[in-house]
Amino acid sequence: MPLSNALTAFRLPRGFSYDALHDALKEHNYIIYAGQGHLGAEVFRIATMGELSLAALRDFLAMLEEVLGSRPLGATAATL
Repeated sequence: MPLSNALTAFRLPRGFSYDALHDALKEHNYIIYAGQGHLGAEVFRIATMGELSLAALRDFLAMLEEVLGSRPLGATAATL
């Protein structure tokens, strides 16, 4: 099985907070990481380090899609 050593950053969708997205994914045993410095409120990071199967990555992506589509996490009145 191939090994990966990547950390990839993604822009948070408009109206979503990192903390809410992190907590929702953690409820399903997935951990994401905040952006650093001035990007902390704009991006989240996903580590794909170690031995990961394609099935594990697909499961994570399906859960991410479900979480992002389920409710406006961290939405403010200005973004709704």
